[in-house]
Amino acid sequence: MLTRLFRSKKFQPTTLDDPTFGKLTNDRSGFWSSCTMFPPLAKEIDISINLAPGSDINQEHRDFFEQIVTHWSDIHQDLRSSLFEDLPTWEDGLDFDSFIFRQVEEKPWNWEIAASTPLLCDHYFGIMMDDLQNSGFRMDS
Repeated sequence: MLTRLFRSKKFQPTTLDDPTFGKLTNDRSGFWSSCTMFPPLAKEIDISINLAPGSDINQEHRDFFEQIVTHWSDIHQDLRSSLFEDLPTWEDGLDFDSFIFRQVEEKPWNWEIAASTPLLCDHYFGIMMDDLQNSGFRMDS
């Protein structure tokens, strides 16, 4: 009896099939991860969604992702004008790799677009977003 009482419960990840994000798997800290098709780029990207432990993906999360899909050309143009304003063309090999939704419990939703470009020696950088607005960037060292 005492052994059972002091035995720690081992975390078991949950996997679910989501109509928007595809196959999602959670970890013990509340991150849900998947790899899903992003139509504006015609490729799969990694998705990470940080939720409180025990919380699940809901329709509001799906709707926000659909807003990103719908408004991608505007987001893309804003990124182009703010991050690479000195380049004469957008032919810089910018590769968008993942979206990391850090705070999606209340508005504005904070998320990050992870990208790389050969112009920056293939360093990864994160484009910080508040809802659909660019709020800055950070770069790995």
